[in-house]
Amino acid sequence: MISKKKQRFYYIAFALISFGVGISAVLYNLRTHLVFFYTPEELNKQNSLPSEKIRLGGVVKEKSLKYAPIGITGEFILTDFKRDILVSFSTVLPDLFREGQGAVVEGSFKENGVFEAVRVLAKHDENYRPPALGDKQDIVLQTLKE
Repeated sequence: MISKKKQRFYYIAFALISFGVGISAVLYNLRTHLVFFYTPEELNKQNSLPSEKIRLGGVVKEKSLKYAPIGITGEFILTDFKRDILVSFSTVLPDLFREGQGAVVEGSFKENGVFEAVRVLAKHDENYRPPALGDKQDIVLQTLKE
């Protein structure tokens, strides 16, 4: 028969080992699934451009967005205000995508140094601003007061 002191020790040891294994599994999965993005300046500091698929983040330079005459292809310049990278795309741009706004593009570099995006994500701040209601706002406020 195992004493209560040893039994308690075994329960605590089992709980700590289980907790350690669980934390290790979570950290391993986070390591393999977290995707960070590079800025143009960070890529410039590297000796060579990465050949694998990466994410690149920055701000869409003003007046740099150009569409091709046919289709949904085009290009724009992504900048971090230190370096610029030309990005070509052949995908539909998100609704929040604008010049002067943040964007993250996923893809790879072509041999000519142009970044070919297979996915374009628009970055936005966390502040929600409802659309302006104009005259309707006064009507809504009057209705709420009644």
